[in-house]
Amino acid sequence: MLRKRYTKHGVSRCKEYYAWRNMMLRCYDTNHPSYPDYGGRGLRVHKEWHDVVVFVRWAKRNGCAPGRSLDRRDNRRGYSPANCRWTSPKMQAANRRDNHRVVYKGRRYRLIALAKILRIDPELLRSRVRRHIPEKWWAVPKRRGHPFRNLNGTV
Repeated sequence: MLRKRYTKHGVSRCKEYYAWRNMMLRCYDTNHPSYPDYGGRGLRVHKEWHDVVVFVRWAKRNGCAPGRSLDRRDNRRGYSPANCRWTSPKMQAANRRDNHRVVYKGRRYRLIALAKILRIDPELLRSRVRRHIPEKWWAVPKRRGHPFRNLNGTV
């Protein structure tokens, strides 16, 4: 009976609660280490999501699962049902705002993804982009020596 009396929402031990709590801290707690990147940039949480029970209900209906975490589709916008999703760590890393993006044949790519597509070393592509040499960005470097020659000199 006492437990029921002192329980506010009953979700404090679930994964969704920790996602909600961290989201709120990043956006509103000026002492939080990540505040400058979230609340300090003007990012806010949707009004309805200030109620943890509403957020947990949304999370359970929208793909919250083990190994997934809360992600914003557009990093310039705050936390809202239209802008959030549950994703894998790999997808989270691809959606960071510090990822370098380049345009190739009219499409935007992350630099690392484009290097993989073009089969170029990512560091080589990154250095070309840094040096502002667009005509050489996509050129595949020539290999030295015969491509099929083995160590004993025969083909």
